[in-house]
Amino acid sequence: VFISFFFKQKKSKKAVRIPASSGRQAGCALPFGLAASNEEETILEAGDDDDADGGADQPAILEESELTAEATQDNDGHAAHNTMAVKSIRKRAIDYMRTKHKVTFTAAEEKLAGGLFPKVAGLAHRVHDSSTLKEEFDGQVRTMRNMGHIPEGNKTRLDRCVPTRWNSDLACLEAHLYFEPAVRALIGSNRNLSAFELTSDQWKLAHILEQCLAIFEGPTKLFSQSEVPMIVDVISMLSNLGKELQGIRDDQLKDEDDPTQFVVPNIVRVAAHAGMMMVDKYSMFSTQCDIYQIAIVMCPDRKLEWFKSNGFSMDEIAKIRKLVEDRFSSRYQKEPPVLPNRPPTAQPSRSVSFRFN
Repeated sequence: VFISFFFKQKKSKKAVRIPASSGRQAGCALPFGLAASNEEETILEAGDDDDADGGADQPAILEESELTAEATQDNDGHAAHNTMAVKSIRKRAIDYMRTKHKVTFTAAEEKLAGGLFPKVAGLAHRVHDSSTLKEEFDGQVRTMRNMGHIPEGNKTRLDRCVPTRWNSDLACLEAHLYFEPAVRALIGSNRNLSAFELTSDQWKLAHILEQCLAIFEGPTKLFSQSEVPMIVDVISMLSNLGKELQGIRDDQLKDEDDPTQFVVPNIVRVAAHAGMMMVDKYSMFSTQCDIYQIAIVMCPDRKLEWFKSNGFSMDEIAKIRKLVEDRFSSRYQKEPPVLPNRPPTAQPSRSVSFRFN
C-alpha cells in the first residue's frame, strides 16, 4: 500500500464470473451431474482514477500498467480485489492525515509521485528487452565509470520491477539511482526514451523513497525464507516496522534549501500512515489471541521486558503476566497427591480348641 502512492496504474476492468446463489449456501456442491446454469458477472475495476490525465508521465504509466497486468493476470479477480482494498486504505489514510495532522498534498504533487515508478520500472524493462538499448546502456556505464561518476563494482544492469516478487521495487529504484549518470546520458541521447525521464523533483523524491523503502527490506527477507518464521519474530518485526513508518509520518525536519518545505514530502508522510494502517490490521490479531503474547513471554531473549521496551504500560504488562500465570496454572498445576487405598487391617485370628473326651 505504501508503494501505491508512487506507482500510478491505468484503470482496467476485470470481469469475474461466479455462480448465481440460487438459495444455496456458499461452498455447497451441486448435485452430481448438474452444473450452474446461471452466472453473475461481477466487474472489478483496478487502477487509479483519472488515469487519462497523466500528463507527460502518461506513456510510461500505460506501458508499465500493461506489463503489470500481464504479470499479475489471474482467473478469479484476486489482483483487482487487492487493488480495490489498497485504494480503500489509501483513501482512509488521506482523510485521516488531512483531519488529524493537517497534512495534505495537491493534485500536481500526486501526479508527480504517481509517475515516478512507472518511469523507473519502465526504463529497466525497455533496456532489458532490447539488445540495442542494453548495448547503449553498457557503453554509458563504462564511460561514466571511467569518468569517476559511477563507483567501480560488479553491478552492470538495471534491476527490473517484478510485481510478483517482494521488494523488487527497492532493488529497481536503487539500481536506477546507482546508475543515475548513465541513465541521464542514455535518455538524453535517445529521444524514444524521453517518456522515462525523471523531472528534477522526481529525482529528489526518488532519493527520499530509497531510504523509506529500505525499512521493508528486513520484513521481506524474513517472509521470503523457505522456513515459516516464528511467531515471536513476526510480532517483533511488525512492531519495529510500525515504529519506522510512524517516524516517517511524523517527520517534520525542515529542508535546508527551502525552510518552508519539509525534507519528507507530505505525500510520503501520508503513504507512511497508510502503511501503518496495514501493519495495525495484522498486529490486531496478536491482541485477539492469547498465544501470541504468551509466546513472547516464554521466549528467553524477550520475556516481559519486550513489552516494556515496546511501549506497553505497567498495567498492560501486569495483565499479560497474570495471563501467563493463569494459563500455566490451569494447564500444568499439580493436583494434590491422592493417597493409595490401604487394604483393611486384618484382625488377629482366634484359636479355637476342641477337647475330646
